[in-house]
Amino acid sequence: FPVTIIFIFAILVAYFLIKSLGFFNRISSEDQLRFEEENDNNSIDQFQELIANALRENNFRLAVRIHYLALLKLLDTNEFIIWSKDKTNTDYSYELKSTSFHTDFVNLSRSFDYIWYGELAISSNQYVLIKHQFEELESKVKGKQ
Repeated sequence: FPVTIIFIFAILVAYFLIKSLGFFNRISSEDQLRFEEENDNNSIDQFQELIANALRENNFRLAVRIHYLALLKLLDTNEFIIWSKDKTNTDYSYELKSTSFHTDFVNLSRSFDYIWYGELAISSNQYVLIKHQFEELESKVKGKQ
């Protein structure tokens, strides 16, 4: 019985120690504040400025996040999706199912999920590749207006 109590106590101490070091945080508080509070009504030009700021800081993950938000804004503006803070990427994918760029969106969403939520660090070369994918999809969306 005393061994069980000591074991449970050790697990709780380890959990709180690991949690306090930030191992369970998916998004840094700085990045989360930057987007959840400020970007509901941004224009495409404002997103481009935010992307430039992220790139100046060599924050390629954040730049990908902003690209993704700008893409959602473009899709909403062109009435391909109805944007909502509560929707998931899967919800948007379902809304785009009948479009010619559905597969491109799904692939970009998967990359975005790995980079942003998986906290995958990317290099400038990797960023250039994914940026090109965003630009191609944005061109397709604009061509369907």
